[in-house]
Amino acid sequence: MKFLTNKYSPAELLGLFLVSIFPQHTWTIYMVFRDMPWLVENYYLTQAIGVMGYALLFALGESLILFLILLIFALLLPRQWETAKRLSLVYIAAYILIFWAMASQFYALFNSQIPGFYSALLIGSSHPLWILYGTSLFLIGISLIPILLWLRNQNFQTKTVNLMERISILSWMYLLLDLAGIGTIILRNIF
Repeated sequence: MKFLTNKYSPAELLGLFLVSIFPQHTWTIYMVFRDMPWLVENYYLTQAIGVMGYALLFALGESLILFLILLIFALLLPRQWETAKRLSLVYIAAYILIFWAMASQFYALFNSQIPGFYSALLIGSSHPLWILYGTSLFLIGISLIPILLWLRNQNFQTKTVNLMERISILSWMYLLLDLAGIGTIILRNIF
């Protein structure tokens, strides 16, 4: 534990944890409210609330895993950098990965189709794998834009840290919802 506090203060580690909570809980709450009419229609309201409690507990577990991954990444960054610079890079990298994970889920949830022109391009090409590689490299390149901005602009780093501090305030409310969800699960299993 000493090696953690040498590099990051407990407040910074708490901030990193709160930032890791935000995306999973936002996504979980979105999905629960998306399915809530179906849940209330097919179950009692108390059972629907229980489903939300289990979903929030699962989101908390995902958040803990994400926090550990972010912590390992943060510990691998050079100690010579300022703490704010290290944390802002961790935040940006985490949110890029989370964005792509959510984008794939949106694609599946809304039954999106591959655009017709892209399918025609793949079918008509003698080397469709090269087109797929090129598309992948293009998407990776787009994903690197925030990191390039981070490297070149001190103001971007400061704004990133400020934004994450604001997000952490909302994450405290998500933690309260987690406690309510855990309480619901305990009550459901007792009674």
